[in-house]
Amino acid sequence: MKEEIKDFVSGSIKQIKEALPEGFILDSKLDFDVSLTTKADVNGKIDIKLAGLGSASETSQTHRLRFSIIDEKAQEKVAKQSLSMINSFFSHLAKLGEQQEQLELKDGKNGKTRRRA
Repeated sequence: MKEEIKDFVSGSIKQIKEALPEGFILDSKLDFDVSLTTKADVNGKIDIKLAGLGSASETSQTHRLRFSIIDEKAQEKVAKQSLSMINSFFSHLAKLGEQQEQLELKDGKNGKTRRRA
């Protein structure tokens, strides 16, 4: 069972990445929704298979399994871009604050008063 799921997930990711147009990457998360069959043998051991793979008997039960995987490289890239945007925002905000202070000082020297919002 472990190898079936491993092969399914890695094969799916490989095929999805190969199908992407040039310059596109997977988002930071990829969701899977798979059907599994379980079958208990006479010794009580449970055999779990991906539904549709291997042979299924009348006594097997089908279950759904949902899970997500994260593309760490894509997630890291998004985090760096977000941090860069935040730093840029605060840098611009600081510059605006400095400009506001300079205007207030200039107006104070000229005897003008500005109303602050």
